[in-house]
Amino acid sequence: MSFMPKPRSGLGRRHFLAGAGAVGGLAIGVAAAVPGASAARAAGPRPDLMTAALGTPVRDLPHLPATRPAGAGAARVARAAAALRTLRPFLDPLPIPRVLCPSGTLTLPLERARVRLHRALPATRLWTYGGSHLGPTIEVRRGRRLRVAWENHLEGDFPVTAVRVPFAYDPEQPLMWDRPGREGGAPRKEVAALPPWAVVHLHGAVTGGGNDGWAENAVSPGHVQPAEYPNDQPAGHFWYHDHAMYITHLNVMTGLGAGTYLIRDEEEDALDLPAGEHEIPLVFYDRNLDPDESGELTGDLLYKGIVVADDPYELVRPFTGPFTLVNGVIWPHLDVEARWYRFRVLNAANNRPYRLRVVDEEGEPIPAGAFLPPSPRPNAPTCWWTSAHCAGAGRAWSTRCPNRAPGPT
Repeated sequence: MSFMPKPRSGLGRRHFLAGAGAVGGLAIGVAAAVPGASAARAAGPRPDLMTAALGTPVRDLPHLPATRPAGAGAARVARAAAALRTLRPFLDPLPIPRVLCPSGTLTLPLERARVRLHRALPATRLWTYGGSHLGPTIEVRRGRRLRVAWENHLEGDFPVTAVRVPFAYDPEQPLMWDRPGREGGAPRKEVAALPPWAVVHLHGAVTGGGNDGWAENAVSPGHVQPAEYPNDQPAGHFWYHDHAMYITHLNVMTGLGAGTYLIRDEEEDALDLPAGEHEIPLVFYDRNLDPDESGELTGDLLYKGIVVADDPYELVRPFTGPFTLVNGVIWPHLDVEARWYRFRVLNAANNRPYRLRVVDEEGEPIPAGAFLPPSPRPNAPTCWWTSAHCAGAGRAWSTRCPNRAPGPT
């Protein structure tokens, strides 16, 4: 393997204003005072369809026009909606990523793998950190430097199919982003042709510029991204993910979306929090899947871009998908004991915020009184909640102790 130098380019990330529509998600033109240019026309009222596509609940738009597909399109939508109901939740156990405690140096490969996202699905093609959908957890001590060689062993075709389709509203079916399927859209050739070009960014860490995983510092297969992390900051929950220029939103879909990075220090040690097998990462993100012609889910990942406007520029709704994964598995469960746990929560979704609630098997909220009271130890924390909001890249932790016999949750 060889180290790849930073490519020379006169196009900086912050100066990239136009052309992102070729591969990226959204490019918005801004009128400039250019001699001879005509004055920008005033923007008209935003259509209800666009308002709905950008996140306003349908119930708040009573006059939203319906555009039901007909013929083959209607059958395709019906099959996609039916496929959504074929995956039963809480069948698969929550996977716990392996924990790495390196001493000074670490080599971690970026490699392709096939992983089942749900027991009812065929294995999914992924690009991964070390062979699993969620990268391994890296633990370090404050003030101890770590040098990581991120080795690019990726190969093969881009493992995500991408389409762009105009937004349409059918009140009898789930919204377009809440159901599988391409909606008749053709695969985007420019995405299918993307090479395995990646760079790793350690989110939230204080690092030097050359080690930050800048978007233009991506490397190709056969090369290494070297990084040195000083870890000179208080104990905290950080995470690593892809950051490649123009295509981050696509690369994270391939499986290069998240791995946990924890800095420990003496202050955290003194809290005597649950640790080891009782400290559990919960990494959330949403995905979409591609069905075959019969409507059966193939396990292949799908990036469905919903176009909400195309004049004067193409406006694509930020990605959300119908399947929520926790630690790389769709709707898993975790068997717990009646004892204290520490959950480390991360929202690694492209755009979707989550409202986290503690509920019973019937979906009803569990009151705080169902948990044992906080420990009487003088230094023990009392961070526990039964409902919380977590936006994109948000991190949180909670300690809780189920006041009941062991069982799934």
